[in-house]
Amino acid sequence: MHVNLVYCDVGSPARALHLLGLGVYAQVLADGHFEVRHRVVLPERSNAALAQEFSREGKYVVVLLDEFNFVASIEFARQLRRSNFPYAIIAAGIGTVLCPDELIRSEAFDFLVIGEGEIALYELLHELEYQREFSRVKNLWWREPTGEWRRNPLRPLVENIDTLPIPDRTAIDQFPFETPVGEKVLYVAASRGCPHECVFCYSPVLKRAYGGKGTYFRCRSAASVAGEILAELRRLPYDRIIFCDELFPMEKPWLRGLVQHLQRATPPPFEVTAAAEMCDDEALRLLKEAGCAKLWIGVENGNEAFRKRIATRNHSNSKLREIVNRAHELGIQVGATVMFGVPLESEESVRETVALFNEIEFDDVRPRFFCPITGTSLAEYLRGKQQEHPIAASDTPIVDFLKPAAHVPVASHALLNNAMSRLRMHAIARAVRNIPNPPPSTVNLLHELTRARFQLANPLAVDVRTFKLANEQLGYLALQANSEIHIPWIPTGRQVLSFYVGATYRSLDLLTGTSSAIGFSVIWRTSHGDQTLLERRFTAVDAEFLRKWSEILVPFPRDAGEANLVLRVVSNSSALENFSLLLAQPLVAQEEILLSGRDAEQAIQRELAKKQQEWEAKVAALEEELRLARQKLAEVTAERDDKISRIGELHTRLLALEKLVDEQTKEIERLQTALSRSLVYRLRKLFKKS
Repeated sequence: MHVNLVYCDVGSPARALHLLGLGVYAQVLADGHFEVRHRVVLPERSNAALAQEFSREGKYVVVLLDEFNFVASIEFARQLRRSNFPYAIIAAGIGTVLCPDELIRSEAFDFLVIGEGEIALYELLHELEYQREFSRVKNLWWREPTGEWRRNPLRPLVENIDTLPIPDRTAIDQFPFETPVGEKVLYVAASRGCPHECVFCYSPVLKRAYGGKGTYFRCRSAASVAGEILAELRRLPYDRIIFCDELFPMEKPWLRGLVQHLQRATPPPFEVTAAAEMCDDEALRLLKEAGCAKLWIGVENGNEAFRKRIATRNHSNSKLREIVNRAHELGIQVGATVMFGVPLESEESVRETVALFNEIEFDDVRPRFFCPITGTSLAEYLRGKQQEHPIAASDTPIVDFLKPAAHVPVASHALLNNAMSRLRMHAIARAVRNIPNPPPSTVNLLHELTRARFQLANPLAVDVRTFKLANEQLGYLALQANSEIHIPWIPTGRQVLSFYVGATYRSLDLLTGTSSAIGFSVIWRTSHGDQTLLERRFTAVDAEFLRKWSEILVPFPRDAGEANLVLRVVSNSSALENFSLLLAQPLVAQEEILLSGRDAEQAIQRELAKKQQEWEAKVAALEEELRLARQKLAEVTAERDDKISRIGELHTRLLALEKLVDEQTKEIERLQTALSRSLVYRLRKLFKKS
């Protein structure tokens, strides 16, 4: 039976966790002998062709809803309806708990699998194929032919989540994340749920829905998590690991177990999101022993009282400072998540948030604007109140996390955008300090960003990160479309700028999905005007050029005096407004020094090409193994079916023989009885004669 699992990506911050959830659904169905296909659709693109494809190939479509994508999911389901899709359309995922009434009113779905639905979905598909007794499938709501909706009760939560299968990674491996091309990231979930009661989050809503049905926050065993990691590392050479849990398990016995099991190998460094309350000295030490390189903490706001109000967290700013200092002593970087634009946020609390990051040496900051989630306390508070922007999660399939979603009575949007920009600049300054120093007589352009001037499309349109390229850790600059950077420069001698140009997986996906182009320019700006040193246009046909991290050399004008070096990325297409061009290892050196290092650079390119070939060979080998496995499965299935058929025939013959034996036994008994009576009669007759 064919099942299409669909996820509409609108940019949820937890999309990696949701894609792993999709993988668990897929693996449960695959273990039940369903043929599963994964599809990730983007709401900004027309999905009419995909709807037509589903209508042709059938059968069932399951749409996974997260906390933000239910409008996009409804629209996709309606496209299926308009294409005369003849089979059932099923909604599953956390969105079915957050907004079931809206899904029913949309008339886009035939079934809702409410809450934790892996087993319920399997049972529903089985009933659709055979019995159609939906009333016995818990967690299921369905529409009767009369239009009336029937609702079954929830089953208990899965108490031991080790019993769930390791997720099928087809969707998450193919998903275009905002990571540099060539970097392989392993996403893992060690838990389900969250014990906290943040008023902006969906977890408290799910927890209330499951009241009395079991413990909401559950952890896998350390052995199970480590086993999954080690198995995946045997499959692919991952560069780093990201635990995408809502909250990483931090109990000491669990961490000791993880350390013990991961000591069997040397996995790549990983990063986690943890509660500050759990980050004491021993927990941090155990994280380091396990291989943690980066720890994320939900700071959310610099005002302690406001933080406690929205995030129900009781950690002080002094506690945050202690965690950061101790983590740095152990060699662990610490990042912070921050949320601006929360209702009732004051201008003073916004300034306190910015001030906090000037006081505490966080290595990274991940700021974003508040976006209300249907069903949460804050979303209910905003209902009916004045809004300057529509609530993205309710009114449009495109969710913009770079604009304040709701009217904030006190803090202005200008102040919020300024605060967002300052935190991004803070993160860049911290990242630049971690970029290795360049060779002598060479300048790394990333180190010059602290004195640059920025003209950005949005507060987060520029970033500085590091990644591994050809076994070397390199820093790169990410610059989003319709943004530019001005770096003051005084050239000396015959200088040349060299860098490797690339893109993120997400950006390449955007580029290949449109006929529009991205423009990139390097401009020499003086008081006399602009001189274009480099101008390139990248279209879909140039995707391979960006995928290979091709090198570009840009000679500077000789003895041209003081100028501004301008790096500009532009696009006139809305489809590419989120495109980010990456410039890795941007070095400025004298021409003769640069040429003397060509051999080393060519070696890097050869190593990169070799690594690419190794990956392609491994992918080809895995595809061949998959083909052989499917062929073997088909043979085994055919053999099993043949044996089942033969067993059925033998069983029928056995029943016939049993019946024959029974009849013959009865006949023998009848004959024996008759014979016995005949002998008795003859004996009596003989005695009478004598």
